[in-house]
Amino acid sequence: MEIFKILLPLIITVILVLIVIKKSKARSENAPETYMSLGMTLGIMIGAGFGTIFVKDNVATSISIGMLLGMVIGMSITKK
Repeated sequence: MEIFKILLPLIITVILVLIVIKKSKARSENAPETYMSLGMTLGIMIGAGFGTIFVKDNVATSISIGMLLGMVIGMSITKK
């Protein structure tokens, strides 16, 4: 039962990440291409992983911080 409490947020996050990736492909073509959506999704997954491993009391904070850092890093890298 303990492993279920650990894996459930990660599974839900992966499912939501797949939805976000699918919807981000339908963006307008006039916008400059960046890795923002990929950075956000990886940041959410890494934040959720670190939150469940190290910060068991406040996982939501680590998810939001991971998403923010991933978004910033993804926005700074342009696609070629």
